[in-house]
Amino acid sequence: MTTVGGNESGLESRAVGRIPSGLFVLSRTTGEHGVGMLVSWVQQAGFEPLTVTVAIRGDRPIAGELVMGQRFVLNQIGEGQTHLIKRFARSSERPGQDFEGLGLVDTEKVRSWAGPVLVDAIACLHVKVIARMEGGDHVILLGEILDGLVHDTDAAPRVHLRKHGSHY
Repeated sequence: MTTVGGNESGLESRAVGRIPSGLFVLSRTTGEHGVGMLVSWVQQAGFEPLTVTVAIRGDRPIAGELVMGQRFVLNQIGEGQTHLIKRFARSSERPGQDFEGLGLVDTEKVRSWAGPVLVDAIACLHVKVIARMEGGDHVILLGEILDGLVHDTDAAPRVHLRKHGSHY
């Protein structure tokens, strides 16, 4: 058995990296265009109201826009959807380019949502920022779930584990 503690060759970092998380495309509409980025630190935070936390590197342009009252969409990535991971892992975050060529949901339900809803996502959440905290190199958002949509009830979500807790 390997113990965790002290500075024993980064064992605590490896333990933190074992915390599972899902993969999502966070989307937001800026002007007339959608911007998006891959996020992996999303967790349910409460029942009443229904909330999630999202951690975003503070130097990402979209992090500065997500202040109290702002809304965004979380598009959940399923197993085998590597094309979405590749597309948004190094997202340009430039309006008009992030969602080019991808299928988007265009229904009455999602037209008022604050960002593009991906057809390929297995589920989507419309979220409003109700709290924000600076957490070192990341910004932690507490978001209230305003609405949701499940595209594929049988699809398994993509779960992400890291080798170390000190980097992606």
